[in-house]
Amino acid sequence: MRRQLEYIGSVSVYSRYAGMVSDSRKLLSYGSRFEMFRRVLCDVIGNMVNLGQIPEEQAFHLVSVMCYSGPKKFFQV
Repeated sequence: MRRQLEYIGSVSVYSRYAGMVSDSRKLLSYGSRFEMFRRVLCDVIGNMVNLGQIPEEQAFHLVSVMCYSGPKKFFQV
């Protein structure tokens, strides 16, 4: 996940990312997969903030878009 997120950040725009998509048929693992994605995403974005690649305020907005409003808009829910 980390390598994919870093790659996406180097070739695309995070704010256009639709978020994590899961084809899991196991209902009980559904929440944990997305929780893991959110944690890895926050770690990647946090490292970018620590390196001075993105301002902290913009990072908060970016994570919100990637985890909630971006997928909501993309999947029209």
